Amino acid sequence: MALAVVTFNGERLEDPIAERPLIATLRRHRQLREQVERLCRRLVECETESRLSARLEMRLNELLTQEEHARDEMLRFAVESIEDCAAKAEHLRWLLNEGDSGLEDADWHLLLQSFVNRTPAAACAFP
Repeated sequence: MALAVVTFNGERLEDPIAERPLIATLRRHRQLREQVERLCRRLVECETESRLSARLEMRLNELLTQEEHARDEMLRFAVESIEDCAAKAEHLRWLLNEGDSGLEDADWHLLLQSFVNRTPAAACAFP
């Protein structure tokens, strides 16, 4: 995801879209998924060292719990704009390309429901 440079009165500001709550939620979920993947690879490499493996397994369990919470937050986060739809769709594509999205049937239902937002702003954006 690219960030634009925005200036106001000569001062550099971060891209306002990048600071949207959904973007932060998606970023957090992606980071946790990547950490889980790295730790799983490390655990496989260290399989023979039981002491190190035990610590890694504990850390992996912690990360998996955090990733599950981040995934639930991402699934439930209601889109409010076309930009949110695009960001969420891009994140979903990334999950699917990873091979194991971690999504079950109930998760898909939550995800699709998050695209149906009944706020007045959304009604105008999505007739």
